[in-house]
Amino acid sequence: MKEFAFQRRDTGLWGGIRRWLLLAPYPDDFDVVAVILRQLADVGGELWLEVLTGGASGVEDQFLVGWEAKTAARECEQRASCELFGLLPERVQSHRLSEDAEGH
Repeated sequence: MKEFAFQRRDTGLWGGIRRWLLLAPYPDDFDVVAVILRQLADVGGELWLEVLTGGASGVEDQFLVGWEAKTAARECEQRASCELFGLLPERVQSHRLSEDAEGH
């Protein structure tokens, strides 16, 4: 995999903000902005991620069975995704809020 260095350092309004709290109601919600998060980290931003649910409802039964196994798989996915843009593992918190039988 080729590493890309961001050449642009003019972050405009974003450059003055050094701490960022990311809230994700579902484990992969923040992935859509991963490139931006990487840029913020590259210019010295501190990123913190709070994931509010386990996301077991997004895992098919053909892959894993049981809410605990599915939730653990989603959290593992989450950690791997965070590594893509350099988010430190100790800055990721999963809360596992209550879910109904359908995972809502």
